[in-house]
Amino acid sequence: MSSKKAMKQAQKQAYAKHRSSITNSSKFNFKNKSSSKKIRRKINFLYQISQFFYNWTLKRSLPHC
Repeated sequence: MSSKKAMKQAQKQAYAKHRSSITNSSKFNFKNKSSSKKIRRKINFLYQISQFFYNWTLKRSLPHC
């Protein structure tokens, strides 16, 4: 194989490796973002429920006027 062909093939392989690493890292980042968003939603939901029950028990414990 001539050096010109070998150089072209090496460039193609390097570019393919580069593209696959970009694709893999972006998939990984997307999964992390979506899972952290789900966790934040759950925490927010649990916080709202706890606030509701806290207010509800507070109203029940106060004497009625």
